[in-house]
Amino acid sequence: MKEIGEHNTNMSLTWTRILGASMTNELRSGYMHLPIYRTPQNVGLDVGGMIPGLGTQAINGAPQVTITISPR
Repeated sequence: MKEIGEHNTNMSLTWTRILGASMTNELRSGYMHLPIYRTPQNVGLDVGGMIPGLGTQAINGAPQVTITISPR
């Protein structure tokens, strides 16, 4: 089964040290890992038998169809 999506990884590290006047000392770190993957609808549907000439899609499933109605 194929999935589509993205993979985000963010990292942050801060170190501040001013030991004087009001005395500041700070240490921070952060890490975020966010995988976003979606499985398309109708996975495994072979539309080649229903619509002749329609090749294999990059991601299996029903193709998107747009119907435009023109005014008379």
